[in-house]
Amino acid sequence: MYWRRNGRRSVREETTATLTARLAEWGAGVYMCTVERWLRGEIVPWKQDAGQSTWCDRLTKEQGRLDWQRARRRAGAPGAGV
Repeated sequence: MYWRRNGRRSVREETTATLTARLAEWGAGVYMCTVERWLRGEIVPWKQDAGQSTWCDRLTKEQGRLDWQRARRRAGAPGAGV
């Protein structure tokens, strides 16, 4: 299904390929802007406060496995996925 709202692409139109391309272009622009500002001295790095950081153990394959039956039930529609 394809439709537009306010001239912008809707989520229903987005594909992996279009999202990847869009995010790559956006990310490159953010990166270049950040580097340029850092080189001009507008961004000053500071050390991370270890007391403010969090830690998470590595997830196992089993923890990342999707239960498709549960996803369908939660979506509330027969045949609906995650």
